[in-house]
Amino acid sequence: MKRILSAGLLLAMLAVWAAPAAADKLYWVDGSAGSLNRANLDGSQLEQLAVNLNNPQQLAVGGDKLYWAEYGNKIRRANLDGSNVEDLIAADLVGPHGVAVDTAGGKIYFSDTQDMRKIRRANLDGSGVQVLLTASSGLISPEWLALDLPNGKLYWSDDETHKLQRSNLDGSGVEDVLTGADGLVTPEGFALDLGGRRVFWADSSTQTIGRANLDGSGVQDIVTQGLNDPEMIVLDGAHGAMYWTNAGAGSIQRATLDGTAVTDVLTHLPDPVGIVLVTGDAPAVCPGDCDGNGMVAVTELIRAVNILLGDTPLSSCTAADGNGDGMVEVGEVVAAVNATLNGCAGAP
Repeated sequence: MKRILSAGLLLAMLAVWAAPAAADKLYWVDGSAGSLNRANLDGSQLEQLAVNLNNPQQLAVGGDKLYWAEYGNKIRRANLDGSNVEDLIAADLVGPHGVAVDTAGGKIYFSDTQDMRKIRRANLDGSGVQVLLTASSGLISPEWLALDLPNGKLYWSDDETHKLQRSNLDGSGVEDVLTGADGLVTPEGFALDLGGRRVFWADSSTQTIGRANLDGSGVQDIVTQGLNDPEMIVLDGAHGAMYWTNAGAGSIQRATLDGTAVTDVLTHLPDPVGIVLVTGDAPAVCPGDCDGNGMVAVTELIRAVNILLGDTPLSSCTAADGNGDGMVEVGEVVAAVNATLNGCAGAP
């Protein structure tokens, strides 16, 4: 009987819930201009959301908030419309650069270059700061960060060691992913394709964008022309595309995931640096994306429904618990259905 109910509930929601997705948006910060901005994926409807920022660097999205590091010694956040700018951490920082957000775990990770040479984490409100990695861990200039939450990994680039590295979320188990032997000279921003188990990165010295498997194999330069100080990359898996900031050229560009069809999206920007993609108004943690591959399959929907009915433990798909209250409700299953129909939000 429960199987019939489960299938019936799923089909009913698929039949009635087909709300169109809101417009996809690119958000970025301009370092020298000190601004937070957004536009549609084709570059239209450009908006300046916040100004008077002090050299912002990496930008991350977590739930309905944007987080960023300001090289002028702050970690800050704001609403997606740029309102309610808050200082989260403004002490014991020298050159904060990278940020990554674990919304479900309630943590923000941030890097500090210069003399600090640290990667730390804190609660989302800035409290409870913990040191994870230091110079004794091999850090010299840790900059850009990314999280692989399904596998419990923290990634960072270090432009002085010429490496892309990773560790466990607590900073233990440091290992090299890519090094100078793989052609890295000044690795900048990078993006993880968790479904494809790949990493894409920009190198501001070789003026290239590269791609490799997360085990370090299959290294390729996929964009080798037309770049001028590429800084950060974001992936749009739903459309098979990637976007990056070209700081030296003052542009944001797009290409397919194999590096072809390079196109200018926005030009004549002051100093585009950190960039993220937000799909509609959905949170960065995709509801019902049990395996963290950036999409919700029908089998994952069925799992969410079975958790709702009490037939399957929540531990089998914590992503179905959208509000983190330890249970799955009908509204959360509906959100997962919408993610299947309209796609997940882009991830940092």
